[in-house]
Amino acid sequence: MQSIKDIFKHKGSDIAVFLGSGESINNITEAQWEKISTFDTWTTNNWLYHPFTPKFYHVEVKKYNREIWKKRRIESGDRFKETIFIINRDRKYLLDVIGEHEYIYGYKMHKINSKKKDIVPKYRPKKNPEILTCNLNASLTMILELFWRFEYKKVVFFGTDMNNSKYFWTGRKEFGETHCQTNKDHEGKDPELPHGTAHLKNFIVWFSQKRMKKVGGEFCVGYTDTLLYPDLNLVNIEEL
Repeated sequence: MQSIKDIFKHKGSDIAVFLGSGESINNITEAQWEKISTFDTWTTNNWLYHPFTPKFYHVEVKKYNREIWKKRRIESGDRFKETIFIINRDRKYLLDVIGEHEYIYGYKMHKINSKKKDIVPKYRPKKNPEILTCNLNASLTMILELFWRFEYKKVVFFGTDMNNSKYFWTGRKEFGETHCQTNKDHEGKDPELPHGTAHLKNFIVWFSQKRMKKVGGEFCVGYTDTLLYPDLNLVNIEEL
């Protein structure tokens, strides 16, 4: 495992695309995928169910999906050979889940404001580049901090729907075996309810306006079926 402070050498573009796992991912056209693949692509959690291979992958698995994640990773063969995996260095079991790999970068997590509320807890990232701040009990906030540290000019969000709890694989067999069907499976709740990360909307908007702006960047959305729109500007990915 390498230190997260050494990851920045892998930056390949001033534009990044974040791929969430919302059902809107299925609306991305072939032309859009072709364009997306020219930028630094980022994702997290259970994206490995999807055939598109990202450049940066923040891995966080729980007990309930650890075995299926490991199984799907093994089945993927060398598809992720060039992918840069990012993990909490204190969670050593992730090394076993990912398996032998050349590009694994670890960070130290600093956790604050652990309650899931739609507030905007303002903070300053740690000066130490090896520490990422987890805010509002969501690992996505650490990925946002990495976008800031990479000094991207634009980060375009896809699949960060938040307005429901369905995934791109919900009800679709072509994505293979998965650990669940919706974000609400384990709670027995209506999948039409907002996703468990919906409380982050205000924080994401604030981070774009206050943090990304300081490095000449901004967060945008590449589609409108998300709680982030119209608070974040809409861009046509094919025109970037």
